[in-house]
Amino acid sequence: LFEEANNYVNTCLNIIKIRNAKELMPTAYYHKGHIAYKSGDFDKADYWFHKAYKSCDIILGMQQKHFKANINHHLGMVAEEKKQGSKAIKYYQKSLEINQELGLTLHLAQNYHQLGNLYQKQSPPDFKNSEFYYQKSIELTEKCHHQFQLPITYNNLANLYVKNGTYSLAENYYLKSLDVAKKLANKMLMAGTYLNFGNLKLFQSEFETAPLSVITMSPQYKVAETIDYNDYQLNMVFNPTYVDGKLNLTAKKILKNELILFDNTISIRTEDVRPIL
Repeated sequence: LFEEANNYVNTCLNIIKIRNAKELMPTAYYHKGHIAYKSGDFDKADYWFHKAYKSCDIILGMQQKHFKANINHHLGMVAEEKKQGSKAIKYYQKSLEINQELGLTLHLAQNYHQLGNLYQKQSPPDFKNSEFYYQKSIELTEKCHHQFQLPITYNNLANLYVKNGTYSLAENYYLKSLDVAKKLANKMLMAGTYLNFGNLKLFQSEFETAPLSVITMSPQYKVAETIDYNDYQLNMVFNPTYVDGKLNLTAKKILKNELILFDNTISIRTEDVRPIL
């Protein structure tokens, strides 16, 4: 699939060169970078995103700034995958500065979300900065019409509170995440948040009175189920993923007092990344 997509972009690049449509080159380079990123080739993604950035001077006015903000965001995502945290922060900060100048609220929220992720992923986690950026993201996203990222940020903030031992706040944000995810019919996130909430209760030794919730994706699939346990028995948790549009369940076994989070600290790709098409 990635090879096919890459072939299409290469064909597009050849046509652009033949027609000397230089104004389309940055977007074509961006798509090359995005395909490489999605295929897991982060060095190649870094190369194409930088090429897109260097060639975008041909784009005029505000569109150029918007494009640069998007590319910086994606370079931050690549740096994250390459475990280059300090570099990723610099890219997100550059993107954030441009989005502040342009007044792009949703994009700002996405920058803040990614910064929250980065500080949470540090070892040990930087609770203060991570909480600050998640809260900034939530503050902005709650005001937006498009709230697709809001339950993800709620969930990630709850994960942070679990790691910090602030369980009451974690429970509050898991419930917030579930509420919005249900409204958006985001079943994957609902499943992950249910798992987190159940594991939080397990970790607090309240599992008998607050069992792990079960959500059904379709009649034949359950994304989470529990079995009875004692000190030596196990809790069975399923980690749901999609393969070719079908639900794939991978079983994970965890000990009674071991906490495993459905850590949905995914990179959120900015919207409207094709400003010149």
